[in-house]
Amino acid sequence: MRKFAAIEEQDLFFNRMKDMRSILEAQGLTEVAINIIISIDRSIRLRSRLYSTQKKFLYWRISNNLPSPISVDTIVSYLAKIYEERK
Repeated sequence: MRKFAAIEEQDLFFNRMKDMRSILEAQGLTEVAINIIISIDRSIRLRSRLYSTQKKFLYWRISNNLPSPISVDTIVSYLAKIYEERK
């Protein structure tokens, strides 16, 4: 079920990018300008997603009273927890 949701989300993303490209082309922008705008949009969304993941990790670390600095073991434990939750 989750795999299908990810595929649908990816399809929506590509359709959105095609729509955005068409709108920008209709406005007379060059291919270079369009590529810059689209890459900026992608990086903003990626940064937002990464920030959300980082916040969840830091909250998990604090709520489990894990020491500073962050160790590799702590990160691996968190990733294992996420993996188990998503199974």
